[in-house]
Amino acid sequence: MILNHTQEQEFKTSYKKAHTDLTNALLKSIAFGEFPMRENKADAKITLQEWEQIKKSFIITKTCDNSNFTDCWKSKEEYWCFPNCSGNKELFIDSSGRVWAQFSAYENIFIVDTNGNRKPNRAGKDIFFFTFVDEKGSRICAAEGGTCPNPSVPSKVAPLYFSDLTVESPTCPNPPCYYKSWLLN
Repeated sequence: MILNHTQEQEFKTSYKKAHTDLTNALLKSIAFGEFPMRENKADAKITLQEWEQIKKSFIITKTCDNSNFTDCWKSKEEYWCFPNCSGNKELFIDSSGRVWAQFSAYENIFIVDTNGNRKPNRAGKDIFFFTFVDEKGSRICAAEGGTCPNPSVPSKVAPLYFSDLTVESPTCPNPPCYYKSWLLN
């Protein structure tokens, strides 16, 4: 699908706004000393605490979980195995109509659909993935690997993918997917 310039600009602006709002939620929670320290990988308790801290900064108009998941996440692509994997998940729709979702109950990957349930519902166009990183840009206790080399409270939000994807993959079913360049431009 070729996006016209106006649509692309709208998607880019929405992506930057979502990144800014999530960053502000993180920094606010850290400033108040409320954000938890992640010391282990695959930690459902900490993931839930992180999610609850993030939710505090949004005006939520609807909350969904496994029992009513499709009330919030309608007709969207599948990514990796989302939404059919990784245990219990929560979603919410904020006052601007964005849908925020936990990718997993065990690690801090968050998905945002910047225009809610309106099309195109495509990764890297109106759906983006974020995670928490330290000052050096390294993920905090990522699920990969066996240990947690950098236990800490994160210092910033980053796109989960640190580059755009131009080939089809489980995280980019319909390339191109803009994960980095849209935040930089």
